[in-house]
Amino acid sequence: MDAVEFGVPEAAPDAATEDVPGATRVRYGLLQRTVLEALRDRGTISRREVFDEIAGRIELNEAETVRTSSGRSRYETAIVWGSVDMIAAEWIEKTREGWTLTERGKAFLEETPESVDISVESRTAYQAALAAKRTASVTRLVTE
Repeated sequence: MDAVEFGVPEAAPDAATEDVPGATRVRYGLLQRTVLEALRDRGTISRREVFDEIAGRIELNEAETVRTSSGRSRYETAIVWGSVDMIAAEWIEKTREGWTLTERGKAFLEETPESVDISVESRTAYQAALAAKRTASVTRLVTE
């Protein structure tokens, strides 16, 4: 529920690697940036094509390739949750045809240095959208 309310959570290291220096983690910012780049380069593509494109563009680390209880890899799960945040930031759109980079997403990608963890930016946008939705709901209830 926290992921729905607060956006993509930071990944904790696996218990086996918790105290190991250099233990791998899911790189949310890199995954989101690579999604934006893939959409910029390929246009509208399906979710499956997004996953395949990311796997072909970056070397996934051990934490990202681990399968979750759903059978999906962590990087795929991170991309799906991150897409919700990227929609809130108005960087991407999802339609029946697939995922598309918006003009705002193109501008953000061009203007934002690679050193910036864009997952922080997208999570902030999601939290702002959620807060606005809650405010609108409360206002509607009070005025009814």
